[in-house]
Amino acid sequence: MADDKKAALIARIRDVFADHVYPGDGNIVRGYHEKNPEGFEFLGRVRGKHWREVSPTLLEKHQWGWWLCYLTEQAFGFFLPAVMLAILDNPEEMDDTTGTLLFNLIPVGIECLYGLDKLPTDASPAELDQAARKAIEAPGEDGIWDSREAREEAQKEFDERVGELSLDKKAVLRQFLEYLRDAGDEDADLALYGYWNRF
Repeated sequence: MADDKKAALIARIRDVFADHVYPGDGNIVRGYHEKNPEGFEFLGRVRGKHWREVSPTLLEKHQWGWWLCYLTEQAFGFFLPAVMLAILDNPEEMDDTTGTLLFNLIPVGIECLYGLDKLPTDASPAELDQAARKAIEAPGEDGIWDSREAREEAQKEFDERVGELSLDKKAVLRQFLEYLRDAGDEDADLALYGYWNRF
């Protein structure tokens, strides 16, 4: 049964992301990360490639998957199916990348509330958004980001990243997160509760 669910999810990812448009060679890595060695190396490996051509082996070579943080919002959406398929294909080898992907899929305010052990339970999306906004606007450090400005910038990047995804792509991402949650990933559960359950 689990294999059937996984096969159906893989087929759905391939189908829904099939028409996603390549962002262009100059729109893969955020400008301020182009000089970062890992961002530059990843850029060199994927420039001009369709997401279907990006192998799990290529993704595994980039330790921790931090290259996900360097991508423009258009490139994040474009390469997202390759990452999801690699994780489904080989979860053990992609474990670090899974963690980084989930970090990029949890709204900043939700992460702040969770880290401070102040995440409300059984809240509506509107209540969660309000609590998250207050956490972002709070002064000082929160254990993850060192300032309000850093939290606001990170939330802006999250909003732009997910804003690039159509509703059907967000729904597939929700299904992917549910699959990870059902396999025991607590961060996937946090991502779902904090945002993706809405789709």
